[in-house]
Amino acid sequence: IRLADRVSTVSATYAEEICRPSDTSTGFIGGEGLERLLAEARDGGRLVGILNGCEYDRPKARRPGWMRLLAMLEAQLHDWQQRDPDNEAHMLARQRISAFPKRRPLHLLTSIGRLVAQKASLLLLDAEKGASPLQALSETLGRSSVIVILGSGEPLFEKRMLEVAHRCPNVLFLNGYSELLSDPLYAAGDLFLMPSSFEPCGISQMLAMRNGNPCLAHATGGLNDTISHLKTGFLFGGGSYQEKITQLQQVFDEAFDLFRKEPKTWEQIRNRARKQRFTWRKSVDAYYRDLYGIS
Repeated sequence: IRLADRVSTVSATYAEEICRPSDTSTGFIGGEGLERLLAEARDGGRLVGILNGCEYDRPKARRPGWMRLLAMLEAQLHDWQQRDPDNEAHMLARQRISAFPKRRPLHLLTSIGRLVAQKASLLLLDAEKGASPLQALSETLGRSSVIVILGSGEPLFEKRMLEVAHRCPNVLFLNGYSELLSDPLYAAGDLFLMPSSFEPCGISQMLAMRNGNPCLAHATGGLNDTISHLKTGFLFGGGSYQEKITQLQQVFDEAFDLFRKEPKTWEQIRNRARKQRFTWRKSVDAYYRDLYGIS
């Protein structure tokens, strides 16, 4: 960092965040001890933040029907159970799918990502006590709606997610990762949950938006740079953990009310999200210009 002519990271907001010290009491991850050097690089014009890109030249994903989506989820769970027959999460998920109504739920929320502290803390805080934000969202939605979580990761967070799924009959926890399921879930959802504690750039929000699936996300890093509140999605902030969780729930309520009461406005947000373009061409041009000084 001291000797480099340029230092790059993957979003403008994250480039600012890493110039501040981390604060584990609030979940803020900054420079992790390198903040002074990074701030010197920033002040000297040597630190740049350039967003990653997303592919847009592929055929548009069709929104799958509810029964087709359930059949795909069931098939993947069958494969996972063949390899891991004692996995409690797989057994619960298959039971849950069998119990779901055959009509599409009133609202379908989706989330895809690694179950680690960075991605899941704000959803699963105090899950073992039965008071997690995810459970609160589930109760707000009610049984006529469904939340589908696809992810695996640290055993602690897998355990917490399973505890929430046991308590909430409208939460479907798919404990694994599957390329075959991700595209249909990005396309099928009404709202994508991405409350990462920190996020250098993020790709899931771009993939969801590409499919017209607005995101509810923490206003940090690349999420802050790719989502515009009430225009292409929904952002929450806050200083302490409690402030973030309170704002997460408040913004969710705002989005939920908008979905129910102002369908035209919701459709406009969906369309604006779908039309966003974070292309690799833009990223490449920025690398030439900002990193290498080539116009």
